[in-house]
Amino acid sequence: MPESPNNFAKLLIADDDEVLCSQMRWALMEQYEVVTAHTPEQVLAAYAQHRPELVLLDLNYTQAATPENAGLGLIEKILAQAQPVKIIVATGNQEREVARLALRAGAHDHLLKPINLEELKVLLRRASTVVQLEKENHAAWESAALAQAESTLLGRSPEIRAVLKTVAKVSRSDAALLITGESGTGKELVARLVHQLSPRRSQPFVAINCGAIPENLLESELFGHEKGAFTGATAQRKGKLETGNHGTIFLDEIGELPASLQVKLLRFLQNHVIERVGGSAPVALNVRMLAATNRELEKEIATGRFREDLYYRLNVIQIHVPPLRERGEDVTLLAQHFLKTVAAEYQKQLRGFSPQALKLVRAYHWPGNVRELENKIRKAVLLAHHHVILPEDLELAPATSNRRSSLREALAALERAMLVDALRRHAGVITNVAAELELNRVTLYDLLKKHNLDHQQFKAHSKGKQP
Repeated sequence: MPESPNNFAKLLIADDDEVLCSQMRWALMEQYEVVTAHTPEQVLAAYAQHRPELVLLDLNYTQAATPENAGLGLIEKILAQAQPVKIIVATGNQEREVARLALRAGAHDHLLKPINLEELKVLLRRASTVVQLEKENHAAWESAALAQAESTLLGRSPEIRAVLKTVAKVSRSDAALLITGESGTGKELVARLVHQLSPRRSQPFVAINCGAIPENLLESELFGHEKGAFTGATAQRKGKLETGNHGTIFLDEIGELPASLQVKLLRFLQNHVIERVGGSAPVALNVRMLAATNRELEKEIATGRFREDLYYRLNVIQIHVPPLRERGEDVTLLAQHFLKTVAAEYQKQLRGFSPQALKLVRAYHWPGNVRELENKIRKAVLLAHHHVILPEDLELAPATSNRRSSLREALAALERAMLVDALRRHAGVITNVAAELELNRVTLYDLLKKHNLDHQQFKAHSKGKQP
């Protein structure tokens, strides 16, 4: 997070009334570093850029916004970043129920409009004191979480480092998390790591592959059933969601979920209550929801195969796990790790890879990603007749490394390369990067999120070290 030049706490004022924002800025600028935003998109972009410790949010200003960007949704999205922040909401006298919902969603406090400046200053001072204490604790916890994450998810590339940093930041949050990436990249490993670092670590982690269970059984598998609900239901049975109560639920291949169950899952995410198949008694649950997909859900939404409202419920935070071909020398690190682990497992004395075998490992495209790498190394260890792994032990066809990219893959790779190049040359300074690429800041932040790039990391590497 960028340091304030005056060491004042940062305050984000979110209101569509630009005159009021200007007045509030002048009234508070001697005590705080004030940033203003007037639309939901500006609020999220300003929060991402400035990471303010305090947010003053007028819940009325989103009346014309789409549902996913409504005031309560903004609270959820801000808190989902798991950074120390206190949100104070401003509501009208007739909106006490909205204020109650905002507090339930995680707002720190609220005040009535028209805003009394002295009352606001008192609330901000109290909130600032609390958040400073939380920042001290958060920094220590995040450092420990990152160290544990590094020992679980191996890799030194900037791409995987960004994943590790995000995992360390969000694991303490209860916000829904969507993990995206190609098959075999390690999405379930990331989900398990989030659970292991969370306050729910001593509770169950329940994984369900939505694509591996027949559609006619999936509802019962998720939500359970009552005795007599259908032929063969001879006893009451708890579903996976209920089995994971107080823990973490991981829905793998969420894009495979049938439309009828998308509605039922959405209802559960909204009110945290289920009904077993064949029953009518509500069962309240307390779980954290993680989901993963190798599909582009935005395209699934466009074709009507996936519900947009469910997507926004699941995609509060997104982590993209990069394919192995984009992780540079991580492939060498992982290959050596798997070789050591598998050789010990089968009690085989192997010194490593021959130079030719290692060159082949680096050149191969790895369409099956980390899963394919592990399988190839396991088979090579079993078949090896020498003290080192030779190219023929790997059974990799060199031609597979020359797979032609699709137009979409080529454009995405070019886009990412230009971003990385600009970030390196400008040491992660967003203003300069945006100017060079002729982008506005909001669009640039969206692209950084899309490609899982952290501009702060390029600042850290600017002195003689490049990611």
